[in-house]
Amino acid sequence: MRVRSKEFSWDHAMEMAENMLHMARVLAPMEQEHQRLQRKLKEFPKGFHLEGKGYSCGICYGSCSQEETWYDQYGLKCMECQAAVDRGEIPASLVKDRESYYSSWEIERAFNVDRHAVRRWAKAGVIKARIVKHLHHQDTQLFLLEDNKDTLPPRKMVEHYSRSEHMPDGTTKLHTEYWYQHVDPYKYLKGYKIMDQLQVVNGQLQAKPKEK
Repeated sequence: MRVRSKEFSWDHAMEMAENMLHMARVLAPMEQEHQRLQRKLKEFPKGFHLEGKGYSCGICYGSCSQEETWYDQYGLKCMECQAAVDRGEIPASLVKDRESYYSSWEIERAFNVDRHAVRRWAKAGVIKARIVKHLHHQDTQLFLLEDNKDTLPPRKMVEHYSRSEHMPDGTTKLHTEYWYQHVDPYKYLKGYKIMDQLQVVNGQLQAKPKEK
């Protein structure tokens, strides 16, 4: 099959090939490190500390290094989150199952509210939080879907999307499209009690004012 020149560009093809090569160079060391950790996990099945610095906990996303880390079959955690797992306060599966809970900032983003609203709701018991205590930074609030079945929807229902717009000057501009701009939030989230705490003002979802 012959391809029209306007449908095919060697420059574009070379750019794509270079991007794929760059991605392979980035991913290869990551895969090698993953395989190394899996081999070590066979030797220490209960888990172990990681060497080096600059790791990020898979639950609270706090920075951790060396003996502050713990790596096991579930993945990487800081020792404070690991302690919460050991005490039965949170499940270890949170490291891999990101769809099973919201963090505080994810609730802020999903429902277009500020941290004060999230704290107010948690304090009032509107949303149920599990708390991970930290010595050197703010405690982590986690809102598990299993604890908030009637209140919080699955995360996929309230995802935002990025839309690209090609500008006349050849540049590309990204726009964020919010889920509530394409549906009636009250109908879409009917049955979820979180909507009792929200209102739509000028097309924007926001928290209802605090009752006096």
